[in-house]
Amino acid sequence: MAQDRPRISKRYHEFVGQPDNYSGRVNSIISRYQSIVLDAMPELTQGEWLAIMDANNGTVFPGPDESSELDPARYAWMNVADSESYTVKEQFGIDTLELAKKMKAMSFVEQCGVMEVIQKFWEKSDQEVANYHEMLTAAGAKVK
Repeated sequence: MAQDRPRISKRYHEFVGQPDNYSGRVNSIISRYQSIVLDAMPELTQGEWLAIMDANNGTVFPGPDESSELDPARYAWMNVADSESYTVKEQFGIDTLELAKKMKAMSFVEQCGVMEVIQKFWEKSDQEVANYHEMLTAAGAKVK
């Protein structure tokens, strides 16, 4: 792990530069990322969102590696495809293989949006909410 620090630091400085106010620059990047993800958030039915949440329940998504090609946001669709053998299709009334194809075809930014919803949804799953629609929208999902 220690050997990764210089590479991460180098990548950070290549992207962020040498601003006078590092925290201000990082806050700006985070704010911009949030806006980009929200603008590109895919609009899915409640059943599709719930199938994605169910298929990715308990999945550990580490931070992105060296390349965005290895970012786990790109692969949440695989869990949906694998859920075909479970009861997701019957439970939510959707074709999980078609949903997986739809997710795989999404842009990287859309996939990041889905990942954000997955993480926020499960982080708040122990809180009392009125219904699934409320949980999904609170996590940032766009529900048709």
